[in-house]
Amino acid sequence: MDTEKFNNLVAVLAIVIVLIALVNLSTTLIRVSELREGLTGYATGYVNITISEMISLDLLNDTIEWGAGVVNESFLNSTLITYADNITGYVEQGNWTCTDCTGFTIENVGSVNFTLNISSNVNATNLLGTQTANLFQWNMTEKETGTCASSYQSNDVAWGQFADVNVTGAAGIFCTNFSYLSGEDEVYLDFKLRVDQGVEPGTKTALIDIQALSS
Repeated sequence: MDTEKFNNLVAVLAIVIVLIALVNLSTTLIRVSELREGLTGYATGYVNITISEMISLDLLNDTIEWGAGVVNESFLNSTLITYADNITGYVEQGNWTCTDCTGFTIENVGSVNFTLNISSNVNATNLLGTQTANLFQWNMTEKETGTCASSYQSNDVAWGQFADVNVTGAAGIFCTNFSYLSGEDEVYLDFKLRVDQGVEPGTKTALIDIQALSS
């Protein structure tokens, strides 16, 4: 074998030896890493959770049924009012008797605050007629403190006071930041009717639309 061929063979063998050494080193490092994990408890893990944004409300009672009645004789009108969870409500100068006249209870059952918009398909004139004594009003109060303090709006009337029901959009915004937190996420919506003696007989119905909108 001449010198050149010998040198080439030596070079090839050297490369093979280096590759074998690298493979052995890699295997050794992997085993050392595994050993480190086993001996030191070193490892990395993750726990992920995503909270979905959900806008949702619940109307716990959705019907106020005053039933049949008339303005008492010798009076010009009669007033009927719901009071939060008082099931009989209040009747003055009339003979209506109600056994389930609690106001509406509205609850935020979602995961974010929302804007509460309430509208009606009728006002006092549409509902009862053109007599000047007729009233159809609504009023919101907190069932749970902190639900919507200082955010109440309805015809520029302050929180906790009756305001005329209006069928236009902007006047229907009652709360711009309705809380979703447990223990401060419920309000009462009450209604007041004043019925003039001259109102025509018949069933009078108002449809109340309650919406939760993105704040």
